[in-house]
This record gives sequence, structure tokens and C-alpha cells, in this order.
Amino acid sequence: MNRNPVALQTEGPSRYYTLDEVYQRLRLWGFDAADANLNILLPKNRIFRRDIPEILVSGSGLKELFEPWRKASLESGILNAQAHAPYPSWLPLMGKTNAALIEVFKNMLRGCDHIGCRKLIVHPFYAGPSLRLVKPFEHRRNIEAFSKLIPTAKRYGVSICLENMFSRGFTKKLHPACCADPKEAAVYIDELNALAGEETFGFCFDTGHANICKTDVRSALVFLGRRVKALHIHDNDGVRDQHLVPHMGTADWDAFAAALKEIRYSGAISFETHKLWYVLQRDETDRQMRLLSELGRSFAEGIDA
Repeated sequence: MNRNPVALQTEGPSRYYTLDEVYQRLRLWGFDAADANLNILLPKNRIFRRDIPEILVSGSGLKELFEPWRKASLESGILNAQAHAPYPSWLPLMGKTNAALIEVFKNMLRGCDHIGCRKLIVHPFYAGPSLRLVKPFEHRRNIEAFSKLIPTAKRYGVSICLENMFSRGFTKKLHPACCADPKEAAVYIDELNALAGEETFGFCFDTGHANICKTDVRSALVFLGRRVKALHIHDNDGVRDQHLVPHMGTADWDAFAAALKEIRYSGAISFETHKLWYVLQRDETDRQMRLLSELGRSFAEGIDA
């Protein structure tokens, strides 16, 4: 396996293919690994309705639930390099639901172990641009919640990766949210790792979210350095969260590539371009996905150049 396996999220291809077929196609398209969209087990609309399946809370029958991802990985030879947890991670004034979500995330960590995945990406809670004065509450809530996951993460050897987020204001405009500022992200990761007594937490740098938040990609990645354990690679117009293929939007890909090389990034080159599948016809998928995997290979090769 390459030091920087090239990966694609499983969500997009599932429009046309079964999970088994997705993993086989990843191999055909030239990918080494998958970003397993475990979030499909608990879609956000069910979280908002407070409709959380008991199996995800109790953990009873958990191995059977995650078995399809393990089986598909083993049969295809495609590594589960990282996985995405359900989101949102917290709801205001919903104590019972939030307690259940903590159990869900613990079981997601157990599920990652079952499918051979060592990195779980979890969205931090964010208060939104209209609630800037409650930043201290946002911080306390995130530290309290994530610290409850430490024993499970350490037991199963799965790292938890926080992600840089944006939020929508009353005008629908997108604004920087929790961990969009690399200094804030570093504080979270360092504080949580101090609580864990080891490197249990890392960072997933989302290029699309960074572009929306007008983040200086190179300086952010260099500042975060070894904390960066995972990537969500996609592009946009700087206004909307479009999840486009790199070079279809306005993100600075030269700066991104240079930063990966500078920090000697060692994780997966993972694309989160699922919205491409909204317009991609089935007979176009093989050609387009091969081009995407080749682009990923060029990013990976640039790190060692």
C-alpha cells in the first residue's frame, strides 16, 4: 500500500452501485482506499427528528450492521482508510438525544475497528455566526462530549478527527464555524490529546470548507502540521458547498499540494466529490473516476517529489 493511498468516499457511487460493487469499482478506477460513509446508518434528518435506531445506541448486533463494509473491503482489497460519522453531533436543548449520540459515536468507533478503519471523522458542534458570544460554551460542550469518547477510541485504536466547519446565517450566507480557524482547531486537538494522554485526536482538513471560509490553505495546513491525519478534498466557487472535482472551482490547489509536501502528510488523499454523481451518467463513471484517481495519484506523488 502506498504511503498516501488514494481514496474516494462511498456515498457518491452508491447512486448506481451496491456497496460490494462500489468497492470493486474503486479498484477498477485505480483507487487504493475508501472513505466509508457510515453516516448513512443515521442520516441527519433522523437525528433532527430524534429518531435514533436502538442498535446504534445499545450496540447489540453491531458487527452484523458493519459487516458489509468489512466484507466489501476484504473481497476487493480496498482499504477503509477513513470513515465519516453521522452528523450533527449535538442538538440544542435535546439532552436525551445528545446522550444517545455519544453512544452512537462510541459504537461508530467499534464499527471502525470491525471494518479495519483507524480514523473516524466527526463534526464538532458549532453554535453558528449569530451566537459568537457563546464560543466558551461551544468549546466546553465539545471538550465534554469528545472526552467521553476517549476510552472507547483508545481501546479500539481508532483516531477521532475533527473537521473545519462552516455554518449558515439568517441570510443563508455561509460563515466560518468551529475549527475553521486553524489556531482554534489546534487548541481542541492538543487539549483533547492531553486528556487522552496520547495522540487519540487529529484533524480532517476539508478543502471545500476552507475555500468557503477564505482560509489560507497553505498557512493553515503548515500550522496544523502533524495534527492533520485525514483530508476531504473537493472544490467550490467560494460561496456554495458544491463538492466539485478540484480545478472546477476557485480553491488554490498549488498551495494545497505545496503544503502537503511541506508537512510530509502521511494520510489518505481522499476525495469528497459526491455531488458530481448528481449529474454523472452511469456510462460516464468509469472514465471520470479514473481521471479523479489519477489526480489523486499526482497529489500523492508530489508529497515525495
